[in-house]
Amino acid sequence: MKILQVCNKLPFPANDGSSIAITSLTEGFIKHNAEVHMLSMVNNSNNKLSNLPAWAIESLKLKTVNCNTRSNPFKAAYNLFFSKKPYEIERFYSESFNKVLIDLLKHERFDIIQLEGLALASYIDDIKHHSDALIAMRAHNVEHEIRSRGLNYQVNIFIYTYLKLMVSRLRKFETEMLSKFDLLVPITYRDLLKFNEMGNIHPSIAIPFAMNPERAKVNDNYVEFPSIFFLGALDWTPNQGGLIWFINNVWDRLSEKYPNLKFYIAGRNSPSWLRKYFLAKNIVFLGEVPNAYDFMATKAIMVVPLFYGSGMRVKIIEAMAMGKAIISTELGAEGINISNGKNLLIANDPDAFINQIDNMINNPQLYRNVCQSATEFIKENFNNTTIAKHLVDFYNVQLSTR
Repeated sequence: MKILQVCNKLPFPANDGSSIAITSLTEGFIKHNAEVHMLSMVNNSNNKLSNLPAWAIESLKLKTVNCNTRSNPFKAAYNLFFSKKPYEIERFYSESFNKVLIDLLKHERFDIIQLEGLALASYIDDIKHHSDALIAMRAHNVEHEIRSRGLNYQVNIFIYTYLKLMVSRLRKFETEMLSKFDLLVPITYRDLLKFNEMGNIHPSIAIPFAMNPERAKVNDNYVEFPSIFFLGALDWTPNQGGLIWFINNVWDRLSEKYPNLKFYIAGRNSPSWLRKYFLAKNIVFLGEVPNAYDFMATKAIMVVPLFYGSGMRVKIIEAMAMGKAIISTELGAEGINISNGKNLLIANDPDAFINQIDNMINNPQLYRNVCQSATEFIKENFNNTTIAKHLVDFYNVQLSTR
């Protein structure tokens, strides 16, 4: 099987959720003897490919195209008045990228072209014109749903009005795209049902985030217990809102109850206005850490105070693989078939978060049981070799019935 993965950003190094979701499947495809090509946008011509893992250097056929996909207020304003497409889609369309894509399709014949996210949907018409491959939409989220849920947390009336219009455009675009691709591959079964409600009639399969469990280095030598930590992109609005909520409603009470307890926050691209919240007592802000696994290895209890979003939280999967105790909102753990109280703890309000943290701090045996169960759960359900095989088998069935 010959697969082309099309990406709107270079997923190496794989240090965020979407990049890990992409590269874990890539590695899995290669393990199952697929010939994998990847065409990816990069945001500057100086982008180095020195961060490729050994398996990618050896087996992945990677091509990159320099594209300026950064958000631009002037282009956003132009889009608002002179376009009917959502800006979050339009800013990822590049003539130079399209030209390279068409040239690649003219010289290579693929069985499957997997678009990594809705942002690549603008290229479908040209792909169909130059290739007879089956086009699979790898839906990392239900995109309009994330933005719609976020509206409830927007207090600026002007920004709210603009975002509401973008949500409307995004929903229309996402719904229209359902008729254009051949196969749908969402991250969660819940998202698959949502797409079917929106009108999807194409063959589909829910393929969750997967990982190589051997890469989750569990450090049994030293864990700061008790300690609380958060890890995630700090330029993502749901993470920002969740952290502010946690600091204001949970952490102030916790730090009074446990004067020596520390709350570690790590993540990339934190805006200055957000960092002001990190000045609270016993909060240690580390910014972007060189290695997420090394950071998590020495910390005890992960909190995921997420109240809107979609898809699956990759950092939860990684932390569970490392044997961490995780306390999450119900929405934060959405799409992961966890057992509350056994391998992950659910909390949806301040009192519940504090009670669950109390349980972990004051009952070390319960803490150890949750950590062990979390590791076993990931090994059984999120191994990238096994999950990639499910997708390869699905693709083979679809190719055989064309």
